[in-house]
Amino acid sequence: MSFFAALLGLASCGGDSNKVTNVDQGQFQAQVAAGAFLLDVRTEEEYREAHLPGAVYADWYKDDFLQKVQEICPVEKEIPLAIYCRTGRRSAEAAAALSKAGYTVYNLLGGITEWISSGLKVESETE
Repeated sequence: MSFFAALLGLASCGGDSNKVTNVDQGQFQAQVAAGAFLLDVRTEEEYREAHLPGAVYADWYKDDFLQKVQEICPVEKEIPLAIYCRTGRRSAEAAAALSKAGYTVYNLLGGITEWISSGLKVESETE
């Protein structure tokens, strides 16, 4: 069993191409407070319904997603991205792509759904 655990540990240490960290709400808030760029990777409609205060969006489903991120995010890739979606699945996919593009990414586990369930603040553009 320890052989498999060691093998799994090695596989998860993907070197500098693996710059994605999945974090809980507290760790996510700490990264944002420390200066991470807050990015919502849901659709525009979802973003308008509710989003984290200060977040900007780039729709993961759009063909120009990476180009859009490069336009709206800081030029310095040393500034990490704190990203989220509805439940954490879509943002995990986006995080992998952003990591390959050279960004360090913090992905919110549970997404905005868990955030709202915990009673944390969101903003809306439909009110």
